[in-house]
Amino acid sequence: MAPDPTPVTPTSAKRLRSTPPGSLERRLPLLVLALALGIYLRTLAPELLPGDAGEFQFAAWRWGLAHPTGYPLYLILGGLWQRILVLVGMTPATALNALSGVTGALTAALLTRLLLAWLPGSALARGAGALLAGLLLAFNPTFWSQSLIAEVYTLHALFLVAIQQAPREDLAGDEVQEA
Repeated sequence: MAPDPTPVTPTSAKRLRSTPPGSLERRLPLLVLALALGIYLRTLAPELLPGDAGEFQFAAWRWGLAHPTGYPLYLILGGLWQRILVLVGMTPATALNALSGVTGALTAALLTRLLLAWLPGSALARGAGALLAGLLLAFNPTFWSQSLIAEVYTLHALFLVAIQQAPREDLAGDEVQEA
């Protein structure tokens, strides 16, 4: 059997913009987000933790820096997040743990969205592959464990997936002019 001669080119934003608002391709990332966030928040570490996570919980609350390299962006975002969730009755330690859960769930959802655009094939095949990949990331034991405690890894993973999404959004807006 000969390979398909047509090349596969990623057109993320164009493909996602051409789908109707209520389509399955638009709903799959939301499904992954809801499942991951619900399970992460249900299994979240409830209070102050030992080690690096506890250090982050204190440093964010006091607007300080943790050990080198300090992770200033995480601690600034975490300090803001803690102060907002304290207003609704959550402890600062639990609030920072929840920040990791939210960023982990967002990472899995954004990966699902990215793969919906990148994968070749029919909408059903792309949807199945993207859903499987998003759920595998979300419920991978290592990623899941980091989404339950105050750690920087889920925020970094979110940035990595967002960086992969950004060029696709930009390139899809440029129309190729044919002579």
